[in-house]
Amino acid sequence: MSDDVTMEIDGHVVDVIPGPYVHDGKPTAAAREFAAKLIGQLGEMRRYAAGELLDLYNDTWREGEDPELDEDEFCSRLTNPSITLYDEAGSAAVYFDTSAMFSDHAIEVWIDGGEIASASMVG
Repeated sequence: MSDDVTMEIDGHVVDVIPGPYVHDGKPTAAAREFAAKLIGQLGEMRRYAAGELLDLYNDTWREGEDPELDEDEFCSRLTNPSITLYDEAGSAAVYFDTSAMFSDHAIEVWIDGGEIASASMVG
């Protein structure tokens, strides 16, 4: 059985790994604040992911007669974000479904020190 804690903020499910964001088996106020900050940055994370992966999609993963996507179209296909707060303060990952742009792969946006650090395909 997992010791992870789950909470919901603004309709988003957030998993919290035991560490600084969990106390007595419950998410701390800091966990709620950090998760709310991340939720507020979902649009920025989508744009960051587009900056990192749009060319890869258009040049490699796009199939047949599918049109090339622009940044807005790419971002609109990043759906169903799931958030995990890790056991180091300021560390998290946000996973987006890709509407099959990258087959069954998801996009992970890594947060380090509270800032967007990278975006990559996972899974």
